[in-house]
Amino acid sequence: MRREDERLCKREFTEYLRSRGVVDLSWDDGDDPPDYDLIVSNVRYAVEVTNMMENVDMNGQHMSHLGFRRTVTKFLKGVEEEARQAGILSGPYSVRCKPRDDFRRNRKRVEQRLLKYIKDTQLATDPPAEDILGRGYFGWSISKLKGERLFLIPSISGAKWQVDAQKELCELLDNVLAIKISERTPRAEARGFRPRYNPYCWSC
Repeated sequence: MRREDERLCKREFTEYLRSRGVVDLSWDDGDDPPDYDLIVSNVRYAVEVTNMMENVDMNGQHMSHLGFRRTVTKFLKGVEEEARQAGILSGPYSVRCKPRDDFRRNRKRVEQRLLKYIKDTQLATDPPAEDILGRGYFGWSISKLKGERLFLIPSISGAKWQVDAQKELCELLDNVLAIKISERTPRAEARGFRPRYNPYCWSC
């Protein structure tokens, strides 16, 4: 049974090819590897699904958005537990986060300011959000939400909308296509034939 990410890549790549005018295409399960065989106009291509993660800068280190989310979630869980033990957590809170190089040296200050906001808003029903580290788009801020549950949850800013991610992927695939065609066409023509099976992989 195929993984969800493999099925997603197959579906998105099919839409990408059709948007480029490719209509005569079909898929077969590959021998793992590859994950799939893509047949376009009777030409078979090997397709291996891989993951690409965009890195962010955090404390002078490069990490994926997933790694950043895990780091922030772990940090906020610690703050949440401290607020519970102090008896000051009185509702749900959202912390807007953004990767910042100065987070590590300001970690304790951020923790103290989060706890102060939580304490100051125990009885408030709709308090204004408050900046915690920096301001604006690149800053961290906290706000109290409506509800009975007690938790502290990160709101990761800077993530791409799906349409933006798809646009970047299409541009990347266009570049790959152009490079592969420019590399392979002269060699194929020099040998007098068009290869029926192409060993290079598409990634998405």
